[in-house]
Amino acid sequence: MSEQSFEACITRLFTIDKNGIAGTGFLVSEKYAITCAHVVAKALRIPENDCNKPDGKLYLGVPHHRLEIEAEVEIWHPVLPNFKEGYSDIAILKLLNKLPSCIQPMVISEQNFREHPFRTYGFPTGFDRSSLAQGKIVGNPLGDRVEVECEQDKCIEPGFSGAPIWDETSMAP
Repeated sequence: MSEQSFEACITRLFTIDKNGIAGTGFLVSEKYAITCAHVVAKALRIPENDCNKPDGKLYLGVPHHRLEIEAEVEIWHPVLPNFKEGYSDIAILKLLNKLPSCIQPMVISEQNFREHPFRTYGFPTGFDRSSLAQGKIVGNPLGDRVEVECEQDKCIEPGFSGAPIWDETSMAP
């Protein structure tokens, strides 16, 4: 997958009133997107640790294609403090609109990424079209999570939650 295709899979989740951006997500198939549960909670204005799967409609934008998509939560793993096993802070969204054929969803890889340079895109305050963060993948100390070290002026900040990272060495997310 090229970097241009990677950027084309990035979505922004709008707040329920569409007046703000709650965070970032990414397309993983023609029917699904992934983001953080706390991003969905912010978009729907619900508590991020609510164990009940939200039933509100979500609004996603695909800035690269100037496209808006409606979605709903299919799988919900809310933010749970001191959660030791399984998954926490993940939401899988079912798309309610058909994607145009020009959009190729992301393929996820499970390679060893240690010491590889990375980049990612997010929607921090003031960035409607996306902002770049980049640096180096330094380890995988938490098992299913990756630790990164950012370049000083290209840091991950609020608004990047839910975004994938692009491994520039293997050219894979």
